Amino acid sequence: MDGVVTRVLTFGLLVRIEDRPDGLQGLVPAAESACGAVQVGDGLTVRILEVDLARQRVLLSCR
Repeated sequence: MDGVVTRVLTFGLLVRIEDRPDGLQGLVPAAESACGAVQVGDGLTVRILEVDLARQRVLLSCR
């Protein structure tokens, strides 16, 4: 699945995985070193690892 990096944080990347401005976002943890150097607006191919409905969080991987 392809997404767009919306924020670069110290603990990871926020990636929008729905193609609309208010679309669903997920977190790629900083431990994912395979992502390389990315900036806001870059495209990234990700995989959904976990969906936590109670906490409304989506965990992604770019490996």
